[in-house]
Amino acid sequence: MLHITVANLKYNLEMESVFTKAYKYQQSESQNKLENYLTEIFVSILDKDLDFRSLFLKKIGIKNHKNLKFSIASQFTSNFNLRPDIKITLAQETIILIESKIDAKERPGQLEDYLKILKSEKKYKNKVLVYLSKFYENKHLICNNVKEEKYTTFHQIQWRHIHEICNKGGELVTELALFLNDKKIFMPSKITENDLTVLEHMSEAFIKFDEVLNSIKIIHKDLLEISLNQGKNLSNISTFGYYLLGHKNKFEFVIGFMSSKKLIYRIQTNTSDNDGNPFDDFKLVNWQVEEFNSQYSITKSKDIKGLDIFSMIKFLEEATNEIKEKL
Repeated sequence: MLHITVANLKYNLEMESVFTKAYKYQQSESQNKLENYLTEIFVSILDKDLDFRSLFLKKIGIKNHKNLKFSIASQFTSNFNLRPDIKITLAQETIILIESKIDAKERPGQLEDYLKILKSEKKYKNKVLVYLSKFYENKHLICNNVKEEKYTTFHQIQWRHIHEICNKGGELVTELALFLNDKKIFMPSKITENDLTVLEHMSEAFIKFDEVLNSIKIIHKDLLEISLNQGKNLSNISTFGYYLLGHKNKFEFVIGFMSSKKLIYRIQTNTSDNDGNPFDDFKLVNWQVEEFNSQYSITKSKDIKGLDIFSMIKFLEEATNEIKEKL
């Protein structure tokens, strides 16, 4: 049996991770699904691989943990009805909350809300909040005040740090490293000849994409009074696409060009909805409804190959009008 280590991974980039093969069976355009899937893989490996766990805990400043009972859970509901991605406890000594991101950004105040959860956990001596993301985002949190005896620490780490930890693990962490490569969550930092070729030809395509997205941005504001003021991040393209984001109440609006070569209009819940599917009453024709971990989305999509700019704008405007009648 051929054993691939991360040390010689660069010579085996054509190989596909077993996690990638499994992901293909449930892959969709949903932005949350890849993040949730990767989170569950990460949780499972932390639970099963003691060496990987030890290296990760050391990365976030935790030592002398081997004699403490380890417990880990994903997508748990806290006292404040918030759902951090990962919760780790080490006996009654330490509690760790991890927010795991790939390309999506945190919602406003999300990390501050998770600090509230940690501050409410009075029995733990050490409290740690971790923001795990694809790129460094330069977060600044005021975790403590002078009156607090039990301090909370905040760590920002990236998936490239997890990839580095995989250097010292067994087969499961090797598969994780391959998966991070497969899904472009970890990428080599050097500029390649292919990068330069893409750069030469990308401007014409983005002029067209921007004309469509800038038009729907205005239409959306006029019809729904909802601003699409986030998104369009070039780093998202290989994983999800090139899109705009907007928020209203518990809904998140995702509009743009997906990596599946489709133009989409999607509304999704940005928190778990324990009251059931909020889109049940919409009864829209040719819209796809999805549910994952009590988070719901409704999507209308169209293949973009051969479409002109006017047809794409018209498709999104019609979708906006359909939604206007339901909100």
